[in-house]
Amino acid sequence: MAAPPLALVPPLPELPSPSEPPMRPQGVRPVSQPRPVVVDDYDDSMWEEGLASW
Repeated sequence: MAAPPLALVPPLPELPSPSEPPMRPQGVRPVSQPRPVVVDDYDDSMWEEGLASW
């Protein structure tokens, strides 16, 4: 039972290393803020236009 955990430990750190970049978590936060703002503005404009057209 000591062989499986040890064999899974080395491959795990190697995979998360390239897939665990600090740019992903940090990029998601800053991108999430400006993204919703632009989407909200755009959605509002489109909604207003749609209501005016209707």
